[in-house]
Parts: sequence; C-alpha cells; structure tokens
Amino acid sequence: MNVSSGKGTISIAVFDAEKTETVYTINFVVKSNTELETLTANGSDIKSSLSYTLTADDGTSITLYIETADPDAEITGGMTDLHIREATLTVDYGKETEYSFTVVSTNGVEKDYVITLKNPNTNPEAVTSPGAIE
Repeated sequence: MNVSSGKGTISIAVFDAEKTETVYTINFVVKSNTELETLTANGSDIKSSLSYTLTADDGTSITLYIETADPDAEITGGMTDLHIREATLTVDYGKETEYSFTVVSTNGVEKDYVITLKNPNTNPEAVTSPGAIE
C-alpha cells in the first residue's frame, strides 16, 4: 500500500483469544508541501523576496537554483519536472522579466511562484557615435 500521497483508509483486523474479530480503521491524509527549500539567483538567496537585480559583473546571465522542501514534490514550468532545478537564464541589458514555475506536491496541490529578474545595466560593448564636430 502506497501512503506517500493523497488520502485513504487502512483497516486492521485483530483477533482476541476467543477468535473474536475487532476491526480498527485509520483514515489518513498526507499533507501537501509546496514550499521551497532553496531559491538562489547567482548564489544570492532570493527565497523571501522572489526578486533579483543583476550587477554589472553578471552581464546578462543569471543562474537560478530551485530546490523544493519536499524531495518528492516536482517543479514544473519550462524544463524537465524535478524537485531540484538549475537553469541559466538571460535578461537583456535594460530589461526586466518574470520567470514563473509551479511546485506540485505529492498529492497534487500546486503553488505558483513568479520571480522578477531585473537588469538595469547598459551593454558595456555598446558603441556610441560622437556628435558631429563643426
């Protein structure tokens, strides 16, 4: 019997010395857990803020690391379903974007997360043409 998820009933029959049967019934519900154990962007903990602003050293690249509190839960949204996910994302210079994913507990409860990623930096390789000199 799998009791790792959902809800159900377990019945146990017990016999006394006179072979009289007593049946005990246990009803159970497995609690859902859709919380995150770890959420980092470029090594910085963003679990409480769900937001990250890139620094000039980051360029346009963010390594996002997500781990669920329940190792049996899954992360869905754009990549293979896992309970631990690491992804490299790109946020263009001067842009802000959102990345969303969902944690699905073992009994099917879902919780959506939206992370805001901001890149206020300008492209250091951008060439500006000087104004005309007269």
